[in-house]
Amino acid sequence: GFYAGANVGFGTDRYTFPYGFQGPGVAFAPGRGTIVSSGPIGGVQIGYNYQTPWKVVLGIDVEAEGSGVGGHLHVIAPFTSGDISTKVNLYGAFRARFGYAFDRFVVLDNVMVYIALGGAFGSFSDKMAAETGPAFISYNQSTTRIQISKAVGSLGIGAAHPITPNISIFVDYRYTALGPEW
Repeated sequence: GFYAGANVGFGTDRYTFPYGFQGPGVAFAPGRGTIVSSGPIGGVQIGYNYQTPWKVVLGIDVEAEGSGVGGHLHVIAPFTSGDISTKVNLYGAFRARFGYAFDRFVVLDNVMVYIALGGAFGSFSDKMAAETGPAFISYNQSTTRIQISKAVGSLGIGAAHPITPNISIFVDYRYTALGPEW
């Protein structure tokens, strides 16, 4: 049937990008950098599951997540230094779920194990600040970007167990890809 719920967790992000830009009187040495960041996540989801007579479970869900995942990288080159930071503002996914409902799973009764896959979207904020040259001219740039996955963007595996007839606990791992690294 239909369900709605809230979730909390922990997320990580790996953001690889080229750098090298010129501004008014500013030249920043080219290269590539990677920011690996982490932080708390939390959000809401709604969905629908249908269990066949053979205990196969088919479902769909939509989620939206707020994020505290962010990080920064300090870059140093001859006559140049800079800070680049990124933050995952929010993200979400719409997924199909395929599972099986076990009467008895290890030591628990009524456990559904599943795999879920679908599309994803996200909003990120990037900030770049640099000082360059003998006079150390400053340059600042901030952007917010929204990305939508062009292929399968969210993949997850997990298990659900009811604790009352109307309340269940889900534990899962999700991998969300919103586009290739630059």
